[in-house]
Amino acid sequence: MLLFVVHNQRPVEKCFQQSQVINNIFIKKKIENVKTRGDIWTYIKENVIPPLSKTIPYETSRKIPENDFLLIGKFRLRQIRVPRDSCKFPDKLKKLFGFDHLGIECSSSVNSIYDDNNHYNKSWQIQSKGVSSSDEWSYQNAWDLDSVPYIGDRAIYSGGGYLVDMKAGSSAISKISELNLKSWLDIRTRAFFIEFVLYNPNVNMYSSVMIAFEYSSPGTLTKSYQIYTSPLSDYSSNEEVTRLVFEVIFFVLTMLFTFFEIRKIRLISFLTYFKIFWNKLSMFMLILCYTATVIFIVKYRRTTIILHQYRDSGKNSYINFSLAILWDSILFYVLAVLTTVTTIKFLQLLMLNHKLKYLFSMMEHAHKPLKYFTFMYVISLLAFACCGNLLFGASLEGNRSFGYSFMTLIECTFRIANLNQYLELHPELGPVFILVYIFVFVFILMNMFSVIIMNAQKSFKKKGVRQDEKLSLMIKYSVGRIRRIFR
Repeated sequence: MLLFVVHNQRPVEKCFQQSQVINNIFIKKKIENVKTRGDIWTYIKENVIPPLSKTIPYETSRKIPENDFLLIGKFRLRQIRVPRDSCKFPDKLKKLFGFDHLGIECSSSVNSIYDDNNHYNKSWQIQSKGVSSSDEWSYQNAWDLDSVPYIGDRAIYSGGGYLVDMKAGSSAISKISELNLKSWLDIRTRAFFIEFVLYNPNVNMYSSVMIAFEYSSPGTLTKSYQIYTSPLSDYSSNEEVTRLVFEVIFFVLTMLFTFFEIRKIRLISFLTYFKIFWNKLSMFMLILCYTATVIFIVKYRRTTIILHQYRDSGKNSYINFSLAILWDSILFYVLAVLTTVTTIKFLQLLMLNHKLKYLFSMMEHAHKPLKYFTFMYVISLLAFACCGNLLFGASLEGNRSFGYSFMTLIECTFRIANLNQYLELHPELGPVFILVYIFVFVFILMNMFSVIIMNAQKSFKKKGVRQDEKLSLMIKYSVGRIRRIFR
């Protein structure tokens, strides 16, 4: 039942295929040419507006990939800025280089606490002292926009900012030319986002697309994108109603499982119940089940509100799916953890096998040394990730940040990373780094793990623990329960 709910919550293969189609239409081999702020406007004119204008409804006499999608409302351009003079030059350097006479401003990196949230009057040079308007020169916060933060390559950006919503067509091209002439993007722009939502009626799935351009203080440009595809079911079709029935059955079984666990706690007392590992696991499963149920209700409510907003606006405004996508992502991860815990719980049945029972008992006997070993392994991995980021972060894509460096080392562990890049770009330090990493993790830590297991096996045998009687009792009990079911 759980696997059915998890699998049908998001058809992963269809989601991947739709995301790939959108990537090929808007991003792949097109975003690479963006180098400057002027290139961003050219990219929007040539690679964003034309495909969006060819979505449904459009003349479908000549079949193209864009005809499979419907643009939900308008598309949005949003930027996050830093305030003027957000950093200070040292007085000595000002006098030495003459910055005080040249009138050069200093702009810091983005910081969500000190982002520019002032309102301006048709120009970034003139602040508006009256009531803020809703045009592209006025700041709007994330709460008003029902938006969520975006985790970029350089920073975490808030969901607010300065924005403009447009319809795909000739009017959008005119508006973009106007923004370009008025320097809407300038040296104080730290992040620029292109956001839109597409719906594919053929598979009944929504895709929220965000294309991000991040600027650092020195002026370097980092490009990234995020395509999130999900059904976001509103239970309007027969298939979705069937899925709802199984989700209700899942909730009923959760209530039944709760009743059994409460009865067990009343029989053996609260403290005794939580001394057993499998009971702790069962309680954690219950918590995840109820958490998933609450998140599911919140996600469904948020999706319903968004679709009502789309209908009430006359399909003439930007519809923000950020919150619905956020709850859908959290639900998906909660269900993934729940599936993992359920699989671990299933191992309890495998303990009926004598050899597996012996293996689990031996691992339980060596749990303290294994805890210390896990701690050492994680610390070593973090140390190598930090070292890789410091040594190769400026030249290797896989080490450009600490997180990327950490994932690259994990890929190296499973032999799926491209190690030739270390040899080509860093012929001196690259081989040394790889050899030291292999020596520490393969020879030292793996041998340490083998010694821990061998010592646990020896001490377990000396202890003379007998599992045969318990095993026979468990088998008799299980066989008896199965016979009662079929009577």
